[in-house]
Amino acid sequence: MHRAAATTPANIMTRLEAEMRTIRAWQYARLIARFGDVPFITKPIALEESGSVTRTSQATILDFVFTELDWAADNLPAAYGAGEVKRLSKGAALAIKARTALYAGKWAEAKAASEKVMQLAATGTYTLENDYTQLFLKAGETSKEIILSIPAMKRTRSSTAPLSCRTTSPGMPAASAPGCPHATSWTHMNVPTASPSMNPRCTIRSIPSVTATPGSPRP
Repeated sequence: MHRAAATTPANIMTRLEAEMRTIRAWQYARLIARFGDVPFITKPIALEESGSVTRTSQATILDFVFTELDWAADNLPAAYGAGEVKRLSKGAALAIKARTALYAGKWAEAKAASEKVMQLAATGTYTLENDYTQLFLKAGETSKEIILSIPAMKRTRSSTAPLSCRTTSPGMPAASAPGCPHATSWTHMNVPTASPSMNPRCTIRSIPSVTATPGSPRP
């Protein structure tokens, strides 16, 4: 981030830092919930050092998570513009803290963070959806009832190596990417994981470029 500081407004830099620190805190919260004590790294280390990193106590990391999320909540906006989806907000940081505290049995911290989210709702940042079914449809992906939303993405044509996507859910039609000799069309995909190949709905693999000749079998 320091490379961008000279050309980026200070308020944007602070917001981006708050988003990144929220993500880091969230991931550490998930790690300690599953594994307890884990290696704890908050700054770059050399490859040689990586082999000697030991575990840090769950309690120490939990305190760090709470502190980071408190700082992030103080430096994130309550809401973004209509065109800025998939961004972390004040409510998201507080909700992550509330859930983390709840799973850790920290009732007072969970209550306090939840109440702050409820205060945001009282000011109109969040409102209940009139039609509950909309929350399960594409139209409801940016509903004001949702604290943190990652709307579905649609794959578009790319000049890079072609990809082939085959849906794996029963009854779903197969679809291939642009660039494949027998391409049809792309389906919308939710992307809940960092890697598309981990998406339970789709398996994505790279395929070589092929020149098809009349009468030749499909690759």
